[in-house]
Amino acid sequence: MSVRRRSLGWTIALVAVLVAPRCVVGVAADDTRLSAKQEIAFEASGLAGPDESADESDRRGMHQWFLEQRLGTEEIFPENYRLNVYQQAAASFGPQLQDHFAALTRSAAVATAPRAVPVYANSRLAWRAIGPSPEYRYYDGLPVANTGRVDAIAVHPRDTQTIYLGAHTGGVWKTTNGGSTWTPLTDEMPDLNVNALAVDPQSPETIYWGLGDDFVRVAGLKLLKSINGGLTWSYLPLAFSPYANVTKIQVHPRKSDVVYVAADGIYKTEDSGMSWTRILAASSVHDICTFALHPRFPRILYAGCPHQGFFRSSNGGASWTPLTQLPSTNLGIIYGIDFSPSTPSVIYIFASAFYPGIEHGWYRSTDDGVTWSVRKFPTATACGVLNGEGYAAIAVHPASPDRVYVAGAPLCLTTDGGETWTSLNKLQQPPPMIHADVRALTVDSRTGRVYIGTDGGPWRSDEAGAAFSHLNNSPLQIAQFYTLGLSEARPSQIFGGTQDNGNIYVDRRAGLRGEGFNGADGGFVVVDPDESDIVYAESQNGAGLSQCNLQIPRGASRCQLFRTGIGEYGAWMQPLIMSPFDRETLYTATSYVYQRRPGATSWYPISSKFGSSPVTWLAADPTDPAILYAIQGRSVFRKTSGSDWTNIRPETVGGYRAATSLVVNPRDPRTLYLTISGFISRGSTTTPGHVFKSRDRGATWEDITGNLPDMPVNTLLLHPDDPAQLLVGTDFGVFVTTNGGQAWQKSRGIPNVIVTALGLTKDRYVTAATFGRGLFSAPLVDLHSPPLVSLVINPLQGGDQVQGVVTIRADIDSTLRIRRTQFWLDGKRMATVRKAPYTWTWDTSTAARGPHTIEARAYEVDGDQGKASRKVIVIGP
Repeated sequence: MSVRRRSLGWTIALVAVLVAPRCVVGVAADDTRLSAKQEIAFEASGLAGPDESADESDRRGMHQWFLEQRLGTEEIFPENYRLNVYQQAAASFGPQLQDHFAALTRSAAVATAPRAVPVYANSRLAWRAIGPSPEYRYYDGLPVANTGRVDAIAVHPRDTQTIYLGAHTGGVWKTTNGGSTWTPLTDEMPDLNVNALAVDPQSPETIYWGLGDDFVRVAGLKLLKSINGGLTWSYLPLAFSPYANVTKIQVHPRKSDVVYVAADGIYKTEDSGMSWTRILAASSVHDICTFALHPRFPRILYAGCPHQGFFRSSNGGASWTPLTQLPSTNLGIIYGIDFSPSTPSVIYIFASAFYPGIEHGWYRSTDDGVTWSVRKFPTATACGVLNGEGYAAIAVHPASPDRVYVAGAPLCLTTDGGETWTSLNKLQQPPPMIHADVRALTVDSRTGRVYIGTDGGPWRSDEAGAAFSHLNNSPLQIAQFYTLGLSEARPSQIFGGTQDNGNIYVDRRAGLRGEGFNGADGGFVVVDPDESDIVYAESQNGAGLSQCNLQIPRGASRCQLFRTGIGEYGAWMQPLIMSPFDRETLYTATSYVYQRRPGATSWYPISSKFGSSPVTWLAADPTDPAILYAIQGRSVFRKTSGSDWTNIRPETVGGYRAATSLVVNPRDPRTLYLTISGFISRGSTTTPGHVFKSRDRGATWEDITGNLPDMPVNTLLLHPDDPAQLLVGTDFGVFVTTNGGQAWQKSRGIPNVIVTALGLTKDRYVTAATFGRGLFSAPLVDLHSPPLVSLVINPLQGGDQVQGVVTIRADIDSTLRIRRTQFWLDGKRMATVRKAPYTWTWDTSTAARGPHTIEARAYEVDGDQGKASRKVIVIGP
């Protein structure tokens, strides 16, 4: 093997960045399977079964990738964990958002965790979104636009140009021009997951937002409300099983205070969400029910729950009557109930099956539910793999009771009440081609416009589904990135792998537009350092491991499979790295670690089998080609020679929780950094941290978590100029430290989103790949931030008025080393305080009536200075 050392500057990016994407990890050294309880929940949710389709298997793999590293053998996330992180980091948001947090917790009426050491803000990185918005793929030379997964769409009841969109992990967005441009509404919220949206027909500035996912179970708060078009939000005190999620919200068409919600039953409020009653209970905490209101007589409801059947209520849910003509005890997931707006006596019900022996089908009534007929279920030939998808919705066209749309994979249409079916987005259709996986479906009852949300973004049809146009317009940026890859030859080119939109690259200097290559769920990307058009890329489980030539014209086959010699599939995101010594030497891993040498036509193993679970991370030593590192679940292995691998992570380093990344310091390769997922509350109490450092290649470790909140940490980046400056990507954005982990600050300017990878380009731009908000970039600078100072004046007489004796207090990050704090009045220094608490007592009777300016200046030991000022009005003695 030829050995060619590269420049140290790029080695930093290669070793600490190029392998920085996080991937699926196991819960123990030889076990990445779900726990028994998780398997039960998985099957109950309809995501698994003995004959699950290929797409279902893919969805299962994505959820395992997400869950196993965060939960281990636990069943659900800790209650309100994101709210607790938000509470600890509230000091980093500024006074306005701190007030918002207080309002959120008051409206939620829940107890959050005891206040931990606060996390303050760091505003040194000037983050900006760099796309993709949208990403284009080419079919027959024609472009097709995609953005990311959309799970909910709601249209303003009076203004057809105003639309709300819910991105799966990218928050709530709004357009006021029919989708030509979009605005994010929730980037600063504690959680960006969206599963359901509803707009109040009588008061359209009131919006309801439901959280949840098919299997990402988060205990705690799951319903929010805005009364000002999404500018601010409050939590609503709706509590239900942590296994359930909000799947549908509907506001009474004439009574704004009456709202219905579907979860593990049907819930109702009659006071605008301040209190709730479960009016229909599911038979299992895992079951998700659904419902529909009669369009003319909304006191009439139809509802259905798996394993129970279908019900009718004529009194707003106070009592229910079973629909005995329909299946009851052996149902799959009930995905849709809908009335014909033009002929409300016509009702449709759709139930989907997932494994043999489970009832499924289409049911239709034309006499207000008195009698029902079984309609023909959409077949795979006509409608792809709709049966068994795990996501679906139905909608009846407002002008025709026989025209019914069904969202799944793909979007299906019947024009004869369910006798025959047609796919509206089969892959063989010419562009504009809708993404095959349709998650949300809404038909505007006024215009007949059809809106759908797909894994590739939002689309609209003005022709009752005959033709669709995409609404994937800037700045809508909601791609879910698993991984990140960087180019040495063209540093502005950023690559990555995304959920169901393949591999993508964008040019940071060329706007937000991205371009796709490879397909399915995109995995790791490694870019040839000399020829940036040659990239090595993967799809899920390493199945699409390919060598790609991006110089090949758009629309042609750019990628050739590259798997010869690998006999099994790997983790959901199978690791792939390039040797820091030779661009023709590559490494990947399944349950074995493989190497591909220069000139070789196949891969060969360089390890024995690690066990039944796959390796999920690889890193290379930049000074010794014999040293490699591999992560398998919670275990971290080091190879120094031959095929011997040694586990260098003891139980005391983060307990049982999964490791997510390992970074080698290129200037001192004996120094390693390890990031840990999961939650301290569920792990070892010995050394329960999330970030660890070793100074001896893993022989010993020290916890440098400091005041970092209890949350999964996914990736780490070293500052090339100062080893004490670190950045980590977490499930709650980016955090930085300037003192080696003694104290962490939250980086401002990037949403509170899951950050899966951090990278540093050769031209010194930090890049963050997020799972729900695309890519962000910022010029690298010294991360030292002036002390954040806030002034507290007590007492105030109303507004900014003061009189008598008042106390002025300067609140400063307690983790900083403050040399002194000075108080100034109208430009004159009044006091110097050298240790906390930093206070000054002012007798306002010695000052003239009228306006005055108070200022506090804090000086750190290293010379940084921060200050805050406030104007007050003296009103008398």
